Amino acid sequence: MGLRGHEKEFDKCHKYAKVYHDMKLFTDKDVDTGGQFPRINCETSELVMSLLPWQKRGLQQTSTGYGAKLTSSFKINFNGKLRRLYHTCYGNASSCWFVTKGRKIFVN
Repeated sequence: MGLRGHEKEFDKCHKYAKVYHDMKLFTDKDVDTGGQFPRINCETSELVMSLLPWQKRGLQQTSTGYGAKLTSSFKINFNGKLRRLYHTCYGNASSCWFVTKGRKIFVN
């Protein structure tokens, strides 16, 4: 990789680090366990968009758009780690969630 390639890679990493730094850090204290399922309340602005290659091409994960574990284009900063958000969708609405330490936490 030439010098130009390294500069581009540095710019990409620096840009990502800034986004990561500005994100809200969610912790176990933010998890509401009062209902039937543990959940976190957050805004879209508190998440980071991280498209996968097939999402960049405008493709969807299943032919119908329905499924039990559909990959989202967003990540949440939970306990210092970026966690991919997933959706479960079988109708006109979906449930958004992520997994940490084997525990499913829903996102409102």
